[in-house]
Amino acid sequence: MRVFFCSFQDPLYIKLEKLELLVRLADLRNIDLLLSEFKEYAQEIDVVFARKAISAVGRIAVKLEDAAERCVLAFHELIRTKVAAQYVVEEIVIVIKDIFR
Repeated sequence: MRVFFCSFQDPLYIKLEKLELLVRLADLRNIDLLLSEFKEYAQEIDVVFARKAISAVGRIAVKLEDAAERCVLAFHELIRTKVAAQYVVEEIVIVIKDIFR
């Protein structure tokens, strides 16, 4: 699965495809590894990619109901970091709303 982790030098379209594959491969055995990786992606300079990474965490939370709490905790950790940009917080609020539905 690490083969699909994004590199900073990957073009955006490759990063987005890899992100999609990682969401599809997500299960309860690898959720912690994926959340750790997605938290890194959410702190990227590229706003589009960061938002997509946050959205991917939300999709995993909906897909794997048993992992939803861990996903929300990952969001909480992101918000608590002092480097969280405004767009990160905005996207997290949108995604958490979808998780609660």
